[in-house]
Amino acid sequence: MEPEDDGAEGLERREGLRVGVPWERTEPGMSGRGLVRTTRLLLFTPTDAFAMMRLKGMMAAPLVYLVALGTIGTFFGLLWQSWARAMLGSVAGGNLQSLALANSYGVMSFVVAPFVILLMAALAAGVHHLFLLLFGATPRPPEVTLRVVCYAWGASYVWMLIPACGGLVATVWGAATTIAGLREAHGVPRGQAAAAVIVPYVVAVCAAMVLWTVMATAMMGSLP
Repeated sequence: MEPEDDGAEGLERREGLRVGVPWERTEPGMSGRGLVRTTRLLLFTPTDAFAMMRLKGMMAAPLVYLVALGTIGTFFGLLWQSWARAMLGSVAGGNLQSLALANSYGVMSFVVAPFVILLMAALAAGVHHLFLLLFGATPRPPEVTLRVVCYAWGASYVWMLIPACGGLVATVWGAATTIAGLREAHGVPRGQAAAAVIVPYVVAVCAAMVLWTVMATAMMGSLP
């Protein structure tokens, strides 16, 4: 019989059993209760969650988890953006046509969100796995990294329900949860797991700054 309480889950973690997070089990499984219990574990005790996460088997569970919470989080993120545009438009006297156009883009973004979320997760997993190798770790197969990213990102999308700062909180929380997941799932030192997550972010930010500087310099150089 599958364990039901968090105390049993803690015992499983200490004994090193890979019974799967609640979402992966037969009971509660891929249900509302399984979603809530898994998200609670990932958000507040990620080490325990990733210590019991299954490392092999069908990828359906982590992918569906990511898409489900990612779509919900995207909906609320777009909703808060639409609300902010409406508020700013009413204060600054914006026209309804531009507001309607912006909202139509939001609708299209929501429609394609599941596909974009999956694509970005696969890309991120590939990058994190590559950096684990570059930093001298001996990780398990790339599938394990993708599982970690799916669960870490999926749970972090919950913070998108918070207006204004939800996106920032989700990004930071997602990075921290991914570090915990890589460490537990691959059995690598914390420093290597952290470097595999943080360094790509730093590289991306630096590349964006260089690109922005080049574009700004080119635009200024074209002025009379």
